Amino acid sequence: MLPYSSIWRYPSTTGAFSIRELPEYPARFELWLEDERLRVFSNTDAAVRAVFMGNTGFTQWDRRVAGEWKPSSLSQWTLESTTNKRVEEREDPEENQTG
Repeated sequence: MLPYSSIWRYPSTTGAFSIRELPEYPARFELWLEDERLRVFSNTDAAVRAVFMGNTGFTQWDRRVAGEWKPSSLSQWTLESTTNKRVEEREDPEENQTG
């Protein structure tokens, strides 16, 4: 699994939505509902708009979105994680020797 540099979350009655930014792919933001990836967008505003307008690709949400409050901007989502580092283990026997 690729690490995400930023994750924004919005808890709804349908489940927790998240927008996940992939640092390895510029301008790639994935929209998730719980553990299901729904769509990919080129920016966060488009992902927020899809949730707000009921155009997520998840029928249960898209059909009932009119009756539920939903965030209209990213500032109304919770920024949960930011990391730009990818942890890589390096196996080098000489590095592990003590002198």
